[in-house]
Amino acid sequence: MQALDKRASCFTDENRQSSRGIVYDNILTSIGQLAQLAIQSGLPLGEDEASIRRMSSVAEESTDSHDTLEAYVEDVIATWNNKLVQQTYRDRHKISKNFPGTALQHFMDKIEEIRKPDYIPDRQDVMVIKVRKRQDAQSTIHKSIERQ
Repeated sequence: MQALDKRASCFTDENRQSSRGIVYDNILTSIGQLAQLAIQSGLPLGEDEASIRRMSSVAEESTDSHDTLEAYVEDVIATWNNKLVQQTYRDRHKISKNFPGTALQHFMDKIEEIRKPDYIPDRQDVMVIKVRKRQDAQSTIHKSIERQ
């Protein structure tokens, strides 16, 4: 019964609201890393090149605020819709074992909702965040083991 109570507690309004910054960071960091991979391919980026290059620099910034997401949202959308970026996303595990963008598709499917100032993550968003955290932790463990 305690496990059920613990899982339910992650869906409180307060917890969901505090997860908003994690969603913003997840989107901007993942799209930034994806843009970096697309650039590294050396293939032509097309008409979205400026947006892709801007997003590639965002991966290193603090990206957990609505204002930051809103400042970059048009570049996020242009980058995500770029054909080379989409191909890079489909091939991400072949290109980079450590690409953390497994939640990116989920969040990009609802980017118009997420960009609203009153956005509050729903239960599914919170679950995707928790899966991402678990995957990041596993990746960190694997990196530590590989270094030994």
